[in-house]
Amino acid sequence: HNLKVLGVIAYSPEWARPADTYFTFPPTNSADYGQFAGALANRYANRVFDWELWNEPNLPLFFGYLHDDNPAGYTQLVKAAYPAVKAVQPNSTVVLAGLSPMLGDYSPPAFLDQMYASGVAGFFDAAAAHPYVSPTGIASDPANGWSDVGRMHDVMVAHGDSDKKIWLTELGAPTSDSPDGVSQAEQAKQITDVMA
Repeated sequence: HNLKVLGVIAYSPEWARPADTYFTFPPTNSADYGQFAGALANRYANRVFDWELWNEPNLPLFFGYLHDDNPAGYTQLVKAAYPAVKAVQPNSTVVLAGLSPMLGDYSPPAFLDQMYASGVAGFFDAAAAHPYVSPTGIASDPANGWSDVGRMHDVMVAHGDSDKKIWLTELGAPTSDSPDGVSQAEQAKQITDVMA
């Protein structure tokens, strides 16, 4: 069906992170992450050509909870992994982690701007966003889930990356009876609204 795998290189084994930390805590040594990314790209070089580095580092849950310098810390992982992947697969697409809807200093555009301040320019081929609009839809734009994609692009333009794309690497809405749940018809509408 012409589907392609997007390899997501995420999280740390116990030996690579501080003791008594959650598995989403970044590795103590960014070079370990880079070395693993290069080995992974080498192993799957004939099957996987697109790599996303980590997942939602702008959410505390996905960057070790207590790690309080997420943009700079995540940028160090990117700067270690990007050249390692490109050394093995120069034509691969290396995508920044999808950023989750969030307000304030860790909103996707603010987080991305802080990454540029930490030196991420030149170490990625595309950015990524997770523009969730559930449960109320794209018109209400909860937590700026959709509108922050445009603001991320503005940040990229300001830093000379206007030619790079933003991949939507995660999107959906839960179907359940919970307060955040939607019907299957509403789920389909929200996804197609964003894609349109």
